[in-house]
Amino acid sequence: MSGFGAKLKRERELRGITLAEIARASKIGMRMLEAIESDDHKTLPGGVFNRGFVRSYARHIGLNEEDTVNDYLQCLRDDGIMPADEPIESSVPPTKIPASLIGIFLFAIAAIVGVAILVTSHRRETKSSAPKQSASAAPQAQPSAGSSTETVPSVVINDFPPMPAKEQKQETHLAPITLEMAFTASTWVSMSIDGQSQPPIIYQAGDKKIFTATSEIDMDIGNAGGFTYRLNGKPGLPLGNPGKVRRVIFTPTTIPDLQVPADRPPSAK
Repeated sequence: MSGFGAKLKRERELRGITLAEIARASKIGMRMLEAIESDDHKTLPGGVFNRGFVRSYARHIGLNEEDTVNDYLQCLRDDGIMPADEPIESSVPPTKIPASLIGIFLFAIAAIVGVAILVTSHRRETKSSAPKQSASAAPQAQPSAGSSTETVPSVVINDFPPMPAKEQKQETHLAPITLEMAFTASTWVSMSIDGQSQPPIIYQAGDKKIFTATSEIDMDIGNAGGFTYRLNGKPGLPLGNPGKVRRVIFTPTTIPDLQVPADRPPSAK
């Protein structure tokens, strides 16, 4: 190992660095540092400790750490201290990951996979049960083919008082109610047909819907100007301007008052 320690000492002195400065910075004892510079391998502990001392020494005087360690190992081979067929290490041994961290990592992966399976299963169950619930809840208010609707919370906003029903006319045969609606803008509708409440639905422009009843259709409308309608085959009077919320009650006795008179076209109220 002759010459290696002298080379390190020369490089250190050229930089004006003392062994005491290296000892304070690296926490390596002065005795070990002096042994490195004097090629006293008997004083050094040997193995990976020596390589660590040489690497720290090189770092603090500004030499390439890997090249310096390789020079040190090569000197050991030249002096017969290290077997010639033992490979020269050019990097720091890999850091082992603590077993506890590996366990935490595996547990986290298992938890994520479990949550993903539960979410997927819940979505499948929701999709499979949704059509049945919708069909049983509103058999008369299902959207027609090609329409796009969505269910909204049952909220009734009414800035119009209910339309008073007129006194019962003396009619022995009243026709059932047929309400045909053609939507021209997004409109939410909540209604009760013959006393049976229907789920609120949002209809989009282009949707069409027909409702029938024998005695009454009580309807809350979220956009009074978002549709046109016909009552028992005749055009209905406008119920309000776009964006207006209104409640309307259709009965056999109020239908004539909501139909457009034959002598004038419909106009907005």
